[in-house]
Amino acid sequence: MSSVPATDSVALRSPVQIETQPPIKRRKRTAKSIAGRVVARAVNPKRLWNAVKLQRNRKAHRHTYDDAQLALYAQILPTGFLHFGYFDDVTRTPEEMSLAEVLRAQTRYTEVLMDLAGPPSDGALDVGCGMGGLSRILRDKGYSPTALTPDRLQVSHITKTLPDVPVLRCKLEKLDAAKYAGQFGTVFTAESLQ
Repeated sequence: MSSVPATDSVALRSPVQIETQPPIKRRKRTAKSIAGRVVARAVNPKRLWNAVKLQRNRKAHRHTYDDAQLALYAQILPTGFLHFGYFDDVTRTPEEMSLAEVLRAQTRYTEVLMDLAGPPSDGALDVGCGMGGLSRILRDKGYSPTALTPDRLQVSHITKTLPDVPVLRCKLEKLDAAKYAGQFGTVFTAESLQ
């Protein structure tokens, strides 16, 4: 009496037949019909009201207003700048650089910006002012700078170190344009729009 192992009995079964479904008929969509659907959804009063509620109830990201990484960076590079600077020798690799070279490059970047600024008699707005490095240099060169930042730590630092420089704590897009119209001859956005 010979017995067939269980694995052999599986091999003896017939293969399962796979049934094929007829292809799904798709409607041909034209650009006009797609645009019509998008517009219909966009102007739907219920959807508009939900979008308004979501926008109104949206919470600001805490990171935007309280950036500990920027505070640490400002302690490592105490120039008051939060950018990496302008290097005249672009062939230098990061491995060859020292912190002193980064500090010099930060100052060099500010010199390049100052060459582009309007006259000191016009006001200057330092958007994304960081720790106030550019605002300090503007003040020292006879400008009347106004610093702008949403970051609480930056506002606190600038208020302590540059008490004569007004600081606006908000994002640029939230600034009341009508209130400040004509006050700034130069607006700096030095590495603050990323």
